[in-house]
Amino acid sequence: MQTQTQGQESSSGFTRALDALRQTAQRAADAAVDAVRAQANGVLDAYRAELRRAFAVYFLCRAVLLFTWSAAAAAAVALELVWWDSHRTAAALGAAGGFVVLAAVSALVVSRLTGRGR
Repeated sequence: MQTQTQGQESSSGFTRALDALRQTAQRAADAAVDAVRAQANGVLDAYRAELRRAFAVYFLCRAVLLFTWSAAAAAAVALELVWWDSHRTAAALGAAGGFVVLAAVSALVVSRLTGRGR
Protein backbone atom coordinates (compact mmCIF):
# COMPACT_ATOMS: atom_id res chain seq x y z
CA MET A 1 0.00 0.00 0.00
CA GLN A 2 1.21 3.45 -0.88
CA THR A 3 1.30 6.12 1.67
CA GLN A 4 0.30 9.66 1.00
CA THR A 5 3.95 10.80 1.11
CA GLN A 6 4.99 8.33 -1.55
CA GLY A 7 2.16 9.49 -3.82
CA GLN A 8 3.23 13.10 -3.46
CA GLU A 9 6.87 12.19 -4.18
CA SER A 10 5.96 10.36 -7.37
CA SER A 11 3.69 13.24 -8.39
CA SER A 12 6.46 15.80 -7.81
CA GLY A 13 8.94 13.55 -9.71
CA PHE A 14 6.54 13.46 -12.64
CA THR A 15 6.14 17.25 -12.47
CA ARG A 16 9.92 17.70 -12.43
CA ALA A 17 10.26 15.42 -15.47
CA LEU A 18 7.57 17.38 -17.32
CA ASP A 19 9.22 20.64 -16.34
CA ALA A 20 12.63 19.42 -17.59
CA LEU A 21 11.00 18.27 -20.83
CA ARG A 22 9.27 21.64 -21.26
CA GLN A 23 12.55 23.51 -20.67
CA THR A 24 14.36 21.30 -23.20
CA ALA A 25 11.64 21.92 -25.78
CA GLN A 26 11.82 25.66 -25.08
CA ARG A 27 15.62 25.69 -25.56
CA ALA A 28 15.27 23.73 -28.84
CA ALA A 29 12.62 26.15 -30.10
CA ASP A 30 14.77 29.14 -29.11
CA ALA A 31 17.75 27.65 -30.95
CA ALA A 32 15.62 27.08 -34.07
CA VAL A 33 14.28 30.63 -33.95
CA ASP A 34 17.81 32.00 -33.54
CA ALA A 35 19.02 29.97 -36.53
CA VAL A 36 16.16 31.20 -38.71
CA ARG A 37 16.69 34.77 -37.54
CA ALA A 38 20.41 34.57 -38.40
CA GLN A 39 19.61 33.29 -41.90
CA ALA A 40 16.97 35.98 -42.40
CA ASN A 41 19.42 38.67 -41.32
CA GLY A 42 21.98 37.31 -43.78
CA VAL A 43 19.43 37.42 -46.59
CA LEU A 44 18.41 40.97 -45.65
CA ASP A 45 22.04 42.11 -45.57
CA ALA A 46 22.66 40.61 -49.01
CA TYR A 47 19.48 42.23 -50.32
CA ARG A 48 20.48 45.64 -48.98
CA ALA A 49 23.96 45.34 -50.49
CA GLU A 50 22.50 44.37 -53.88
CA LEU A 51 20.02 47.23 -53.69
CA ARG A 52 22.84 49.70 -52.97
CA ARG A 53 24.81 48.33 -55.90
CA ALA A 54 21.81 48.53 -58.22
CA PHE A 55 21.15 52.16 -57.25
CA ALA A 56 24.81 53.04 -57.79
CA VAL A 57 24.78 51.44 -61.25
CA TYR A 58 21.51 53.19 -62.07
CA PHE A 59 22.79 56.64 -61.11
CA LEU A 60 26.10 56.10 -62.89
CA CYS A 61 24.24 55.08 -66.05
CA ARG A 62 22.10 58.20 -65.76
CA ALA A 63 25.24 60.32 -65.48
CA VAL A 64 26.78 58.63 -68.53
CA LEU A 65 23.60 59.23 -70.53
CA LEU A 66 23.45 62.86 -69.43
CA PHE A 67 27.05 63.52 -70.42
CA THR A 68 26.71 61.64 -73.71
CA TRP A 69 23.59 63.53 -74.73
CA SER A 70 25.14 66.84 -73.62
CA ALA A 71 28.20 66.13 -75.76
CA ALA A 72 25.95 65.24 -78.70
CA ALA A 73 24.00 68.48 -78.31
CA ALA A 74 27.22 70.51 -78.15
CA ALA A 75 28.52 68.69 -81.26
CA ALA A 76 25.27 69.44 -83.08
CA VAL A 77 25.48 73.13 -82.20
CA ALA A 78 29.12 73.24 -83.30
CA LEU A 79 28.27 71.46 -86.56
CA GLU A 80 25.51 73.92 -87.32
CA LEU A 81 27.67 76.92 -86.42
CA VAL A 82 30.44 75.76 -88.77
CA TRP A 83 28.30 74.69 -91.74
CA TRP A 84 25.22 76.87 -91.34
CA ASP A 85 26.25 79.49 -93.88
CA SER A 86 27.29 77.12 -96.64
CA HIS A 87 25.41 73.85 -96.02
CA ARG A 88 22.32 74.54 -93.90
CA THR A 89 20.42 71.42 -94.91
CA ALA A 90 23.45 69.15 -94.47
CA ALA A 91 24.17 70.62 -91.03
CA ALA A 92 20.57 70.19 -89.84
CA LEU A 93 20.29 66.67 -91.25
CA GLY A 94 23.69 65.71 -89.81
CA ALA A 95 22.68 66.88 -86.34
CA ALA A 96 19.30 65.13 -86.55
CA GLY A 97 20.91 61.95 -87.89
CA GLY A 98 23.47 61.98 -85.09
CA PHE A 99 20.71 62.20 -82.49
CA VAL A 100 18.77 59.38 -84.15
CA VAL A 101 21.86 57.16 -84.15
CA LEU A 102 22.59 58.04 -80.51
CA ALA A 103 18.98 57.27 -79.54
CA ALA A 104 19.09 53.93 -81.37
CA VAL A 105 22.35 52.94 -79.70
CA SER A 106 20.96 53.97 -76.29
CA ALA A 107 17.82 51.89 -76.87
CA LEU A 108 19.92 48.91 -77.94
CA VAL A 109 22.12 49.14 -74.84
CA VAL A 110 19.10 49.44 -72.53
CA SER A 111 17.46 46.51 -74.30
CA ARG A 112 20.55 44.34 -73.84
CA LEU A 113 21.00 45.34 -70.19
CA THR A 114 17.40 44.63 -69.26
CA GLY A 115 17.35 41.28 -71.04
CA ARG A 116 14.60 42.22 -73.48
CA GLY A 117 16.92 41.88 -76.46
CA ARG A 118 17.58 38.15 -76.03
